[in-house]
Amino acid sequence: AIALGKARDMLSRRNYKEALLYAQRAVKACPQDAEARYLLGLCLAKNNDTKGAKLEFEKTLKLNPTTDIALKTQEMLHSLPTAV
Repeated sequence: AIALGKARDMLSRRNYKEALLYAQRAVKACPQDAEARYLLGLCLAKNNDTKGAKLEFEKTLKLNPTTDIALKTQEMLHSLPTAV
């Protein structure tokens, strides 16, 4: 829970590399947490890892397909550039 909060904080400060580290810790601590997976995907996207972001967003949708997080996740998936 602490890592998740720190990831959110770092994202809001646009410190994407630091946010990524905290998001990875949050997912490691609680791999079934859809919000943690969503934040990890967002951090990966902000760090130009489109492939990794897509994977995490897909995992988010599998974990929680019917919530607000799922809607945000679908929007992010559609906004990602197509992998080459």
